[in-house]
Amino acid sequence: MPKLLSLALDILMLLYADDIVLLSRSAVSLRAKLKILEDYCTLNDLTVNTEKTKVMPCRSSGRVKKGDKDFIYKGSSLEIVKPYTYLGVPFNISAHGGSPITSAIRKGKQASGTGLNSCYMEKLEIAHLYFYKHLLNIPACTPNYVLRLELNLSHISLEIFKAAFSWVIKILDMNQDSLPKICFIRLIALSKVGPDKPNWIHHLKKILQTIDEVNILDTLSLNHWKLNKEKIINKYQEFLRNLDLERYTHSSACQIILYRNPSDGLPSYLQFCSQRLIVPMIQLRLANLFTCNISVDKSVIKLQPKQTCRYCHNNEAETVKHFLLDCPFFYIPRLSHLQLAEELGPRMNLALILDHQSPTNLKSLHHFLRDSVKLINQDV
Repeated sequence: MPKLLSLALDILMLLYADDIVLLSRSAVSLRAKLKILEDYCTLNDLTVNTEKTKVMPCRSSGRVKKGDKDFIYKGSSLEIVKPYTYLGVPFNISAHGGSPITSAIRKGKQASGTGLNSCYMEKLEIAHLYFYKHLLNIPACTPNYVLRLELNLSHISLEIFKAAFSWVIKILDMNQDSLPKICFIRLIALSKVGPDKPNWIHHLKKILQTIDEVNILDTLSLNHWKLNKEKIINKYQEFLRNLDLERYTHSSACQIILYRNPSDGLPSYLQFCSQRLIVPMIQLRLANLFTCNISVDKSVIKLQPKQTCRYCHNNEAETVKHFLLDCPFFYIPRLSHLQLAEELGPRMNLALILDHQSPTNLKSLHHFLRDSVKLINQDV
């Protein structure tokens, strides 16, 4: 057991592995806490690496005051720093959080610049779409293709392809003796003889092959690449969207398959409704076969499609269809708020609820969900 000091002073600190962060409101308080740390480490035969120990005054103004100096630990003066990087995350004196965000954006751009490889593009896409899944409380197992279709998002490979295409145009505009152009022409030549090597030209060529535009690599004319840029990029964008539509239409992970047109843009309900109406609609439309969270104001209805319904015990799976159309437990809120027609059948009734995106329909759905939450809470 470590030996303890008898103190009347609270010490606020963060601990991670063998690292300590001492937090103080003033320079005087920090000096007192450093002395306490020194006494504790001496008592327990612990050593602090003073070369790695830094002091970072945090002020919204970003300025260091005259009093924020002369911090001593066991006779060693501690360095005062304005920026400090810990485990790859930068912090600065203002503590506004801008530095880690800027760093993350820079790293993301660097990763995108090296991501023509299709395997790595999928990994970048996971990180890219995680933000939306977290924001909308959508399960991580929700297929990426359905989220891209619902929010009308471009595949990240399209953005990388645009950057690569623009880089080729920039290279073609360089002098013949410039190093990037010499390397580019050499890589093009190598791609035409023998097996392709895994370099960026190889991956660019594979993308161009998927849309039958690989012949552009045979014409290294600046004007030719400029004239064909928009056409080829649009063609690749259409290819990616059709690929997502194909996967969605034959999906074995989505509970509900709604009709989507290749030319569809952003769904209308995302453009004019408040977030409290938008979020549950997205969650229902994107529900997968493993789990479904439905956010209703400050509550969450959690459906488990792989399990028998907990509310009616009719030996039916707890799917979105069962919840919205069939479960007798929710009969009263369903009758009060959802306009259903038995003669249309379940598929058309689901489309009435989830594909009819007027503000009135979304409000009716929200009222149904709100009353359903009340029923669930009463049952508990």
